[in-house]
Amino acid sequence: MGEEYPIECLADGMPRPTIKWIGPNGRTIDGEQLNLAKEMRHNPTGAPVQYECVAENGISDPLRKMITISYNVPVKIRQEKYTTIQVRKGQRATLTCNITGDAPINVKWTRDNVRLERFGNHAYDLEEIPSGSHTMAQLHIRSVSKSDSAAFRCEVENEHGRDERTIKMIVVEEPPAPNPLKINEVWSRSASISWRSVSGGALPVQRYIVHYWRKQSAPHRLHEIDVSPGQTNILIKDLRPGLSYEVGVAAENEVGRSEMS
Repeated sequence: MGEEYPIECLADGMPRPTIKWIGPNGRTIDGEQLNLAKEMRHNPTGAPVQYECVAENGISDPLRKMITISYNVPVKIRQEKYTTIQVRKGQRATLTCNITGDAPINVKWTRDNVRLERFGNHAYDLEEIPSGSHTMAQLHIRSVSKSDSAAFRCEVENEHGRDERTIKMIVVEEPPAPNPLKINEVWSRSASISWRSVSGGALPVQRYIVHYWRKQSAPHRLHEIDVSPGQTNILIKDLRPGLSYEVGVAAENEVGRSEMS
């Protein structure tokens, strides 16, 4: 497959005959040579195809010769060779390799270079689905965990070649609560609080949310203040003297919001 391998069809006569090839669906190729590498573009599956060589010079009936061409097709993955995906913790994920090539095809999945066996790990399901000239190899992860932040590789091989695809999975989740929360100073009508910055569960923190409310004689209105991700302290104002308040801080990224500190 893919080699520059011409096939010739030669004929003699007077006047000199013209030669053409008739391919699948009646497609005509003029000339004595049939270029297999070029013709393979019209037959990516590698299935056997017939070509008819026709030579004629207008004196007698055309001469005809039928040939059947079969290709050896190396295995190939019809997707980008390296990709990165983000999956939320706890979700189901499916990794795919869309494969073409002559059967039989051997498929192997690895996780950080450790082979995954079809029946060896209950967290993963391996599946191969034939579809015409393609085979879809799939790796199903029932519930993504933090440990699945890894490089998964699909390696395929047949008698004529091999190919592979790497899928880097990044597991994302809500950030942890920004603990510890500290009360730095308290005045009659205000208080200064601070907290420790947190990582965003593989994603950057987009904002902090400060909640505070009066503790006595509940219920009382909840106050909410948005704080930029680069800031880890705030001055809470408009408090009433002699009253107790409760305060909490949460961190938020594009996946969701943490628990309150």
